[in-house]
Amino acid sequence: MAIKIPKDTLDLIRRRVYEELDQANYLSSSRTDNATLLENLCANPDIGGIVGQYYPKERIRTYIKDAVIKRYAKEHKRIQRPALEDQMEFCSRKYQVGNFAQVKSGDKDIVLLKSAQTPIYVVIIEGTMIKWESALRKGLLYVAARPFGNNPLVSVHIVLSLYLGGVSMTPSDKKLLERALSRAGADAYLWGR
Repeated sequence: MAIKIPKDTLDLIRRRVYEELDQANYLSSSRTDNATLLENLCANPDIGGIVGQYYPKERIRTYIKDAVIKRYAKEHKRIQRPALEDQMEFCSRKYQVGNFAQVKSGDKDIVLLKSAQTPIYVVIIEGTMIKWESALRKGLLYVAARPFGNNPLVSVHIVLSLYLGGVSMTPSDKKLLERALSRAGADAYLWGR
């Protein structure tokens, strides 16, 4: 049975995990590298060992991933998040529309824009470069579930606002991503290099 981790102990665990994540450049590492890092954190007596005093062994990995690493990722992405105005300007240039108005999307990771002049919607989904496929899936499902997504008189565009994790992208990788996204009718707004 799990016992709530005391705040001072939780702060210590967070500090140690954050140090390890910073050292490993977690936000810009591959999924394979991050999975290995997570296993090492679980095996570390100063991290997984302490969590194991409060949680059963089979829940240590889940706790570290969900309670500590996800928080780290959100905190570090928030630091460099681009202004909505910059993303709206990108969309105006990309789709040759004068002005967009923001419409309530119902999801904190999705920004919905509607053209003031023409029947055009743009759905901006936040994600990371490492998991761009998840952001694309989320965008496609969001559009499919909305009335404007099934209206043949409305043009809908998906823009993935992808956090690069402080690492610049090679021109060939960028071109490959853009080509893959264009197949799905989506575009990329890259930030955080």
